[in-house]
Amino acid sequence: MGVANGINPTFDKVNIGSSGTNTAITQATSTLTAVTVNAAAGVITMFGPLNLPAAAEGQFDVVSGQVTAKSAVVVNVASGSVGGTTQAFVKGASAGSFTMALANLHASVAETGTLVLNFAVFN
Repeated sequence: MGVANGINPTFDKVNIGSSGTNTAITQATSTLTAVTVNAAAGVITMFGPLNLPAAAEGQFDVVSGQVTAKSAVVVNVASGSVGGTTQAFVKGASAGSFTMALANLHASVAETGTLVLNFAVFN
């Protein structure tokens, strides 16, 4: 990687999760159910089809002892999207949890997929 505008970025290997592994969990009872994942990174499979209307937003809490009020949490939709144009983002983090939000950016098509979501917590 070259130097751009006097900045020479370097990247070190980052191990996330318990012993460098990810944790996977599936929501228990609905797409609004909070999940508990005590890891710094993982995969969340939603309970079932999201059924998020066009131009709408939904959210659920992710409980993790890895999260602090100063954590940077990164999330994304890994797979499962059907119909909509759905993006995942963090609505807020506090000690012990963060709120995962999902927004369907499509103007007229609902999101009807069973989403698989990735997350990573950086402290």
